[in-house]
Amino acid sequence: MDATNTLQQIIDSTNRIAALKTQETDRLLALFKRYSLTTGQAVYDWTSQSGLYRIGVEHIFIPRTRTPADVLAYIAASRHYGIYLLREFEPALTKLSIQNRLCSLCDIDDGIRRLVLLIGAYSHLPAALQGRIATIRHNVREHPAPGGTSLQVSADSTPAAPAIADRRSARGLARHPYLVAPTGEQPRP
Repeated sequence: MDATNTLQQIIDSTNRIAALKTQETDRLLALFKRYSLTTGQAVYDWTSQSGLYRIGVEHIFIPRTRTPADVLAYIAASRHYGIYLLREFEPALTKLSIQNRLCSLCDIDDGIRRLVLLIGAYSHLPAALQGRIATIRHNVREHPAPGGTSLQVSADSTPAAPAIADRRSARGLARHPYLVAPTGEQPRP
């Protein structure tokens, strides 16, 4: 499976927030830029240094989105479809107020699709967010936990399509850059 198909699976998933563990941020940004340009879908990038901007319109920054709290408030208030790439966000996850804002983003039910992707190393997610945030590894070699089935996916919104973990063996995962880890939800039948 190529990276574009996997990217589309992540986008089409029912997850609202996912942590993309990667050391290749530039490569992921290039994939999302290509996705945005070919589909016309709104993809936004954020860092604390620059704030939020729409990919493809890099010279226009969205005002009052530099802090983690401000960007999460902007995402929650947005009335349009959007994929939000939040880089260097791990330090903010230690704050209870940020954890609460992320949890409230998961609970918003207004019919607007928002997908928040936390991009970075993410060695540990706070307990309050575990089970609410899917973990996706991109070119990160990690061994599954002892006991067998550490790969469960609810990343596909179409019930007929098998989950990523069902389609690839552990040996095949070494050849493919993406891996989706437990989300706390059971895959759809």
